[in-house]
Amino acid sequence: MVVRKNEERFTDFPPLVSYAKENPGELRYSPGSTDTLPHMVVARVMQMSDVIAQVAPYPEIDNAVKGLRGGVLDFMVINPGVYTTNKEDLKVLAVLSDLERSSETYDGAPRVQNFGIELGMKGLAPMGWNWWLVRKETPEDVVAKLREAMGNALARKDVQQRLLDMGERHYMRGPGPATKRQASKLSSDSPKT
Repeated sequence: MVVRKNEERFTDFPPLVSYAKENPGELRYSPGSTDTLPHMVVARVMQMSDVIAQVAPYPEIDNAVKGLRGGVLDFMVINPGVYTTNKEDLKVLAVLSDLERSSETYDGAPRVQNFGIELGMKGLAPMGWNWWLVRKETPEDVVAKLREAMGNALARKDVQQRLLDMGERHYMRGPGPATKRQASKLSSDSPKT
């Protein structure tokens, strides 16, 4: 959970919880899009903290960051890439993960568990999603060559470090069966994974 760097009301997570309890429904936040894992996690944290805040969905997370910087939003939930890109303007109140290494991703910020709040969800890691797409009519041999080239690039330690430097914690997972099923359902003019 992040706030503006110059936010004076919330020096860390407990003051945000106290303020939200004293002013139910007054705070506005965004996870970017709703009905996503970050939204579910912050909703769980609010539930466990017994607070209510207004969600403000944004189809593009970058616009939500602008809303936070402009004072339209009081706090946000963001992925590592968005944090890395905007960290000079942000202050992390709490990392929403039970994994100790997750705080490294946010420059050593405390995890929500450090404030006595259990998420009730285990093994969550901060990350963002990236997809590399090709058009559906791309020949399979070309797709295979592109996948191999991407795999070779991502196997390089210097590339992995560069991704980490940009805030992307890459887990080296390729498309699984569900992704492949979804790709096969795409129309002829849509890209495929």
